[in-house]
Amino acid sequence: MDKTALDTLLEAASLAPSGDNTQPWRFTVNRADWTIAIEVDPERDPSPMNVGQRMADIAVGAAVENMIQTAEGNGWEYQLSQPSKGSSTHFRLSPTSNSGQVNPLLLLRATNRRVYRGGEITAELRQKLESSTTELDGVRAHWILDNERLLKLSGVVSRADAVILGTKAIRNAFLKSIRFDKANTDVVDEGLSLGSLEAGWGERKMLRAMRAMPDSLFYCLGGRLALGRVSRQLMLSASGVCVVSVPELSSIASWRSGRVWQRAWLALTEHGMVAQPMMSLLILQNLVAFGTLKTLSARDQRLASELLQNFRRLLTSELNSALPCTLMRIGYADQPTGRVGRMPIAKMTADTMSVE
Repeated sequence: MDKTALDTLLEAASLAPSGDNTQPWRFTVNRADWTIAIEVDPERDPSPMNVGQRMADIAVGAAVENMIQTAEGNGWEYQLSQPSKGSSTHFRLSPTSNSGQVNPLLLLRATNRRVYRGGEITAELRQKLESSTTELDGVRAHWILDNERLLKLSGVVSRADAVILGTKAIRNAFLKSIRFDKANTDVVDEGLSLGSLEAGWGERKMLRAMRAMPDSLFYCLGGRLALGRVSRQLMLSASGVCVVSVPELSSIASWRSGRVWQRAWLALTEHGMVAQPMMSLLILQNLVAFGTLKTLSARDQRLASELLQNFRRLLTSELNSALPCTLMRIGYADQPTGRVGRMPIAKMTADTMSVE
C-alpha cells in the first residue's frame, strides 16, 4: 500500500517522547474518513511511575502535538476533537494526495542525559522560547533560568531522584526497561539502550547488580547518595529548567501539558539546545494524588511531602494556584552517545472502517 498523509501523521505521532520509551499509545485509523483516533494503551506502561496513567497521558498529548505540527508544516487542513475526559483524541485530516513529510525537528529531538556545558540563555532566546509555548487552556510553560534557583532546585530534584530510585518496586520497573540484551550502541525499538543512558562500563555493571538488591542493602552501600550526586551534577550543568504547570491534576490536564511540553522541547531543538526530563518530583506528586504513596517507606513518605512543599515554594511566583506537571533540564551538550528507536507502527495501530 502506498504511503499516505495518514501514515506520515502516524510516524510523526510515534516519535513523541514517553516514559522509559514505553510508547503507551494506541492508534485506530479509518482511512475512508481520514481519521486517526489516539488513546492510551493501559497495558504498555504498568510501572508505579505511571500511576493513574498520568505519564502516559502526557505522552499521548505530545504525540498529538507532533501530528498537529506535521499537518501544519505540510499545509494540511485538519480537525482536532479534544478529549473531554481521559486522553482519547480524534484527528481528522482533510483528504489530500500529498503524502508529505514528518517535521524534521521530530527526528532531531532526543533525550540527552550527558553532563551539559552550561551557558547563558539570552533574553532574545528566552523570548523565542516563550513565544513558542503560549498558554493552552490554563497549561503554561515556565522557564527558570537564574542560577540561584537552579542551585536550589538541583538539591530538591536530586533528593527526589534518590527517593524514587531508592525504592525497589520503582527501581526495578526502571531497570526492567533497560535493554541489557542489546549492545551499548544498538538502537532499540522499545525501552532504553545503555548508550542512551550515557552509562559507562562501571555504571552498566552497577545497574545489573541493582536488579536483585533490597532497599536496605542499596541504602547501606550508598546507592541513594550516589544517585543523588549524579542527579545534582546533571542539574547544575544545565542552563535552566522548563516546568509545565496545570490548573488541576487530571487526565485532560496531563494531555494538554504533554502538548505544551513537546512544543517547548521542539523549540529547544530548533535553537540548538538539548533537554532531559527530570520527573521524580512529579511522580511523587502523582503518588500522593492517587493515594499510593504507601509504595514508599514511612520515612520516604515524609521526605516526599517535604520535597514537594519545597519544590512548590521555589516556584511560587510561577505557579500561584497551579500545579507542576512536567520538568526538564535544558542546556547545551554534544549529541547523545546512543538513541532509542520506535516499535513498528503496525504494532501500535488498528485499521477500521468506522471510528466511533
